[in-house]
Order: sequence, then structure tokens, then C-alpha cells
Amino acid sequence: MGGSMPMFSEQDNPASFSPYLLTRFLTYSYLLAFNAWLLLAPITLCYDWQVGSIPLVESVWDVRNLATVFLVLVLVLLSLHCLAAFKKLEHKEVLVGLLFLVFPFIPASNLFFRVGFVVAERVLYMPR
Repeated sequence: MGGSMPMFSEQDNPASFSPYLLTRFLTYSYLLAFNAWLLLAPITLCYDWQVGSIPLVESVWDVRNLATVFLVLVLVLLSLHCLAAFKKLEHKEVLVGLLFLVFPFIPASNLFFRVGFVVAERVLYMPR
């Protein structure tokens, strides 16, 4: 590839090609909640999440935003619980376990650079 980033098309990951920043943010946020749900309850697995398999979240009033709000609420409560537990006891192995859950997912999350898939179960399940 000559040391350059791969080129993806709109069919690979429609959210990353949306001209609207709000649509990209809402869709990426929903995809985080969708991935968390797949990790907890893998009942809707697919070998190729592309094109229109997960429609874009284009409005703040979309019902799927409730999943994102719920995920944020759970993560905040979990973080507060972990902080309180770390202050009382020295459970560094729990922190290492959480890092092993989070770090492998970061490259697939569309946060830092465009990826060529909407949902990648192989990235979600392999480290776990």
C-alpha cells in the first residue's frame, strides 16, 4: 500500500461519508451502543455489515438514540463504581482486564480514522 491509508467507498461505511457532522456523530454513537449490545447478546450476527444494514441516525429524535443514552449512563455509573472500588482497594488486575476489553476495540470504532466496515464482529469478539 506504499505506507498510505486504504481507500474505502461509501458502500463500505456510509456513516463516514455523510456530509453532516451530526449524522456521523449520532451514527457512530449508536454503533458503539450496537457493538455493546452485540457483545452482551449476540443474537443478530452478520458476516458483512455494510451499505444499508444499519441505517444512518440522521435526527436527534431517532429512537435509536435512547440506546446511546442508556450506554452512556451505564458507562458513567460503571466508571464511578470502578473509581470508588479502586480508592478503597488496590484492584489493579480489574483495571488491566478493562483495558484488554477497550483497547482492541478502539481502532475499529471510527474515532481516529475511517475504517472499511460498519460493525466488525471479528474485532469485537477476538480479544474477548
